[in-house]
Amino acid sequence: MTAAREAMADEKHYYIRGENCFDKDLYEEAIANYTEAIKLNPENAVYYEARATAYGCNRQRDEMEKDWDEAARLNHDNGFFDRGLAHFRKGRYQQAITNYTKAIRVNPSLVKAYQERGKTHAMIGQYDEAIGDYTAAIKLNPVDVSSYKFRAIVHGCKGQFDEIIRDCDEAIKLDPDNGEFYFMRAMVYSQGDLPDEAIKGFTEAIALAPGNADAYFHRANNFFDKGRYDEAIMDYTKAIRLDPSGADYHRNRGYSYHITGRYDEAIRDYDEAIKLNPCDGDCYLFRHAAGKRHGPISI
Repeated sequence: MTAAREAMADEKHYYIRGENCFDKDLYEEAIANYTEAIKLNPENAVYYEARATAYGCNRQRDEMEKDWDEAARLNHDNGFFDRGLAHFRKGRYQQAITNYTKAIRVNPSLVKAYQERGKTHAMIGQYDEAIGDYTAAIKLNPVDVSSYKFRAIVHGCKGQFDEIIRDCDEAIKLDPDNGEFYFMRAMVYSQGDLPDEAIKGFTEAIALAPGNADAYFHRANNFFDKGRYDEAIMDYTKAIRLDPSGADYHRNRGYSYHITGRYDEAIRDYDEAIKLNPCDGDCYLFRHAAGKRHGPISI
């Protein structure tokens, strides 16, 4: 083995040993091993990033910053980007945004930096900035469906329902077999009192993801709103089979039974809903009324 290969083997040995120490929360030992790897190869940004993370976990903030700076110098955008990820994981959102911004300055085409900065802006309620970042990511890579998805979620935080639908439409064009986008769009229709469109959307979502209990539940709610109680009961039942722990599933099926005069079945569902969520005060009233054979009850 040549001297160069021996050195490479040694540096990898120290790096792997550092990783093993880090996994065991032995941060000082990890730092010592990463340092040996760096001595053997001071041009490998990965070693600085690993040591920076260990310094951070060991509360050695100044040393951490120095290593991130060196990793950024060696690895340009990825150094700043990775530092942003590390800050985000620690809940230091403003520092994360600062580093994602640095990564973007070094490489204005780094899509993932816009996406992660957008996520961070959204975490601290800066929704307009988040939308701007996801829009920039879409301009750079218009076929990345995740940017449409997360921009739609942020539009939801602002109550911009038309924009959610537009983003879901684009996402569906790119990924027509993903039931998540049909579900998101159907939820907007449901909240907008468009039960026919909502039912169609939830049906599309169910066809692609038949294990989604919430899709059956929300389709049932829209069937109920249209007075199609038997269909609502069928969908609530499917949701319960998929997820028996859903208190609202039992509650709403109970109310559907109740409104159609099937009091004993209603009581059984109300009992189960109360067992799952004993804080639902209305459910006690519904159960009492069903026991008295009174109904329907306004909700």
